[in-house]
Amino acid sequence: MCERPLDMRPLGLYSLSRSNLLALMSASATYMVVFLQFHLADSDATHRNCST
Repeated sequence: MCERPLDMRPLGLYSLSRSNLLALMSASATYMVVFLQFHLADSDATHRNCST
């Protein structure tokens, strides 16, 4: 990667570094996986209830 460290300060409120950005993306990906699992389980249960 590049030699210069990534350190942004959006609106001067907080520091957004590579480690913070990676943690944010990891948390978002985990949330999406859990959401999809619940959505698929609910969808599967709905289809089973309708066919009986």
